[in-house]
Order: sequence, then C-alpha cells, then structure tokens
Amino acid sequence: PLPRFTEMASINDLPDSILEFILYHVSPYRDIKSCSLVCSRWHECCRHVKEKITQLFVDAIVTGPVCFSSSSNCTTDPPVLSSSSTTSNMSRFSHCACMHGSSMYVFGGCTLTHTTFNDLWKINLTSRSRERVVTTGSYPTPKSHAVMIVWNDSLLLFGGWSTPYVYPLHQQGILFDEFHRYDIKLNTWTSFVYSDGPPATAGHSATLHGDVVVIFGGLQKRGDSSGSTNDIYCLDIINEAWFRPRISEIIPAPRYGHSQIKLDDRHVIIISGCGGYNQLHNDIWLLTIPENICAPREVWTWKLLTIEGTNFMPKQVWCNPTCRVADNVVVLARRNESESEGRMGLAQMLFRSGRQNSQRFGVPSAPLAAAVRPAVEQPPPPPPPPPEPVRTNFAGSSSGQSTPSFSKYREESPGHVAGHHRPSVRPNASSNRERRLSMLSKYEDRLRAAMLKEQISKSGVVGAPRLDQKPACSQAVYVLQLQKVLSDGIVTWVPGPSWQGSVVPHPRLLCSLMLGHGELVLCGGKRTEECDCSAAEPWPPILYIYAPRIGPP
Repeated sequence: PLPRFTEMASINDLPDSILEFILYHVSPYRDIKSCSLVCSRWHECCRHVKEKITQLFVDAIVTGPVCFSSSSNCTTDPPVLSSSSTTSNMSRFSHCACMHGSSMYVFGGCTLTHTTFNDLWKINLTSRSRERVVTTGSYPTPKSHAVMIVWNDSLLLFGGWSTPYVYPLHQQGILFDEFHRYDIKLNTWTSFVYSDGPPATAGHSATLHGDVVVIFGGLQKRGDSSGSTNDIYCLDIINEAWFRPRISEIIPAPRYGHSQIKLDDRHVIIISGCGGYNQLHNDIWLLTIPENICAPREVWTWKLLTIEGTNFMPKQVWCNPTCRVADNVVVLARRNESESEGRMGLAQMLFRSGRQNSQRFGVPSAPLAAAVRPAVEQPPPPPPPPPEPVRTNFAGSSSGQSTPSFSKYREESPGHVAGHHRPSVRPNASSNRERRLSMLSKYEDRLRAAMLKEQISKSGVVGAPRLDQKPACSQAVYVLQLQKVLSDGIVTWVPGPSWQGSVVPHPRLLCSLMLGHGELVLCGGKRTEECDCSAAEPWPPILYIYAPRIGPP
C-alpha cells in the first residue's frame, strides 16, 4: 500500500534557489514588495531577487544583449491597452517625465501639428496600464520642453514653450516662467510665484540636490528676442527662494536640449546640447557644487572632461534620450552607418566611395549642404519664439511634417540692435536658394549614379542600391562610462549592447527615458525622416528595455 502523507507540501518546502527563481518572474515593483512582507525568509529572497535583476540589467547594458517590448518587461505578462487607445493619447514628444515609486508620470508635450498639452498621465509599471490623472487646482499652461522632477511626494514643474498654430506665419511662440507643484497625495496643482527667478525658459535641464533644484541652460527670453544661455539658477524649496550661485571663469557654451546627469549631491555632468542654428555641441562638462549648496560666497566650478572612445559615440547626442544606469550613461540614438559597414555589401561600399569622390568635381558633400539647408541627420532644436517676426524658420525639422523648431538666433552686435531688425532686401531669396539647392542636389545624384555605374561595371558587382531608397535605420544603445570622471576627469564611450533577435526598434527623437527596476522605460518621441519604416507601421508610445530572461537553476 502507498504511504499516506499527513501534511501537504507547500511553497515553503522549496529550496531558496527555486523560491528565488519563482519570485524572479514576479513584477519587480509593487508585487515583489508585497511578497517581501510574507515572512523573514521571503523578505531575504526578495532582496536577493531585486539585486539579481538590477545586476543582470547592468551587465546587459555593458555586455549585451538587451531586449525590448511594448507590453512586458519579461518578468510577467500583464494586460496591455489596445494600440488604438494608446497611440491616440500618448503620441507626443518634447514632454517631461519622472518616476515615483512604481509609477511613471508624464506631463505635457506637443504633436506634429504644434498642439501642446497640459494633461498629466500616470503609467502603472506593475500592471503596464496608463490613465489620465484628473487633477484639481491651478492647472499649468499647455506646453512642451519643460522640466519636471520629483521632490518627496510632489512633482515640480518649471518653464516650457508653447505656440498657437503654424499659420499665420508671424505668430510668435511663448516661453514660460511658470512654476507649479503637483501634490500626488492630494491630487492638486499649485502655482507659485517667487521673486528673483529665472526668465521664461525652455529646453533647459534640472536635477534635485537635497532640497535645492539646480537648473542649467535652456533657451531664455531676452526682451523681444530669445537666445540660449549657460546660466545656473537654484530654487531653495524649503525657503521658497531663487538664487544664482557664483560660477568659475571657465564655463560651457550656452546651450539647450542638453542632458543633465546627477552623479551625487555635489557633482553634475552636462552632455551635448545645441547653442543655436548649426551649433551642435558634443562636449561633456562636470559641475562641482560646494558642500554648502546655499552658501552665497562659495564658488561653483566647471571642468571640461576628456572624452575617450569617440569612435563608439553616437553621431549626435542632443535630442536623443539619456539615462544613468549605475556608473554608465545610456543614450538611445540612431545607429551610425559606420557600425554596419562590416555587414555591407560591395555595392554599398562603392556607393559610399562614389559619394565621396563626387567632391572632386565640385559637388558639395552632405556636411557642406547641411550648412546651408536643413540636414536630415540633425533634428531641430526645441522651438522658441522667433527673434525676427518676418523670418520665422519652420524648415529645420528632421521630420517631413511641420514640427516646432527653434528659430535662428544670433548674438547682438553693434550693427544688430534688439527690436530693430532689418527686413530682407529680397523677400524671395529663400525660395530661390531652395530652388538652386534642389537643382544642385539633382546634379549630385546624377553624377553619383554615373560614377557608381562605372565602378560597378569595372568590378562586376550587381544589385546596387537605389539612390532614392532610404537607408535602413535602427535605434542603437550607446554607453558612456563614468568610472574615471571624478578621479581623472575622463569619460569613455564603449561599445554598446546589441538587440536580442532580428527585430530592432526604430529611432525616435525628443522622447523620455527613465530608469525603472531592472529596465528602462522609453516614452513618446517622434519619427526621424531618414527612418525606413512605413507610416502605417505600429508605433508603440511606450517601450520597455530589459535584460534577457534567465533559465531555471
């Protein structure tokens, strides 16, 4: 006869390794926290699981590969909203986002039709659901290019940009100096007005250091015009007062659209940025904050960092999302063409060389053409109010549609006084220039095609790519290591991880990238014009980037 068991086996009879493997498939947000409250043994196992998830993700960022999904983080299969409902309410760019507990908050942003929002969305990272928060109080103005950070149980919102419509052309955009606070528990917006604050600003960055908000750069309003700045403004939240610290003589160039990464309470790095029309910066600066951040006589010092491994850096950093992961900064940007040359065929290589040889016949290269016409590879800066009402620039976008873009800004000179702009002598000069550039581009294409045909006939290569075919593009993960930034003043670009599988995400600009528990959350963004994806292809508003799932012990 079979023996009789007096007690049923339970999950507590499993060894720790099996129990941890089961808990590994639980959501690392609220669910893992609930499991840790069962008993002391489960609490210890949950702690090990969270450490393992974090370490696996850091290792995947450094060595690869990484996975992405629009619905799951590879630890659970939660319900997902339909694509029709998500794209209709979350398709936006130039918004601001921040993490609070197991939720991600998204505010504002704009669309390709210049429509700005002032709605607040809450993304539940445990269930992967999203809902619009119906708030009360003094609502912020609909805007984009603002900053929002978390302080205790509140969201602090400052600055931003907004415009009515593209037409009529002479309407000016609006920069804001509004400061709002959203109380998460009370679900209320509150507007604050402080003296000695920064002017109306957009495209700036901010980090929280204790109870002080440090804001750097941006596009500021200066009378009737606007221009980029390198000023630092600080807000003492407790004392409700703005102040400007004393800065060292060596300072970075004015910029907006940059990234501000907090290393600790005393150190911040500034990455990339744009100073104006055709003024892209790829430098990296270190800001050292005194121990007493509110001391009026303490000097804040800037230091230009040495960049190593530049062959592994993206073609451009600004307008692309960045996020700190351990001792690394992750940048999601379009994959450089040079990274895929090893997989290119001979025909593509000849096409590349033919394009370079065309310069011998006086045909301008792409960088030269970019100096006089909007470049596809360089997305537009965040849009300010146009400094010259007669010459508003809406053509500097990387998208084929009309998207907001900052107008060309020029420093004031003795011959250029604010408020006394000289109108163009030739009103049709812009259209004539575009016509000449179009003809020059066609001549370049013909010459390039003739040279390619001649080289292919000599080498016997068939299957040359079409000249009008867009290059296949994908989003790549770039990694900037920070291990030696404080000791030696050196940052290093290293090879980033590859994507697991053959399907890779398409690149997007002006999106937000936040660090969750063992994953990165990418929200919003706009397509790039050089992207080869179809307009009818699904465009998920949220992507989750995570490490591959590990097997059983």
